[in-house]
Amino acid sequence: MAEVKELVWTDISKSIHEIWPMVQIMFEQNELLERSKQAVEKIRSELGDMPTQANDIIRFLNSKNREELEELKIEDRTETILEVKRVLTKRGLMLQLEEKIQIMDQGVQRFFLKIDTLQRKGLPGMKVINDRLMVLPDYKKKLIEVSKDCAKFAGIQSNITGRAFLEALRWDFEIQHEIKHVFVVKPTFAKYTDMDEVYRRLFKVTVPTSNRWEELCDLLD
Repeated sequence: MAEVKELVWTDISKSIHEIWPMVQIMFEQNELLERSKQAVEKIRSELGDMPTQANDIIRFLNSKNREELEELKIEDRTETILEVKRVLTKRGLMLQLEEKIQIMDQGVQRFFLKIDTLQRKGLPGMKVINDRLMVLPDYKKKLIEVSKDCAKFAGIQSNITGRAFLEALRWDFEIQHEIKHVFVVKPTFAKYTDMDEVYRRLFKVTVPTSNRWEELCDLLD
């Protein structure tokens, strides 16, 4: 029975080796997801009521003639409106990022749910400190340790056959089968790069400083 178990886990190790690049993709995507979720919450908090105020300021500026703007010390209506619109641009990118998070998150969470299920059946954990992915050579060592662990066979007769044999190795066989079907759809970096582009653009957009924004809001009074 121990020999069968070792053969099963040798096959599992081979399958893991074949899908490891895709496992790396999923872990990288998960890291980007976590950063992006934090970014969305940070930007939403920083913007606060600014998007609503921005629309009010734009409507106000577009309602004034040149003389009225001069009295308000607005030298260039268009330039001021473009400055205010950076708030709306940042809000728009934040919403785009949030939408892409939802799309990517579905695939990533399906993957980790599958891995968690297999781990409950005996597949070694893949994570190290800070939920980073373990390097493949170290993970293969863990697989070898599992293949040689025969504690579950203690007290079982060596000539065991049939249903009892299958039951003793049930989880091992299920892991062997399921690990070959972890990726129904092969992951790529396409969604990753698309989402990362929005993430980077989001932080390139600068909004007016708090003092400057107060000056612009004062125009409404």
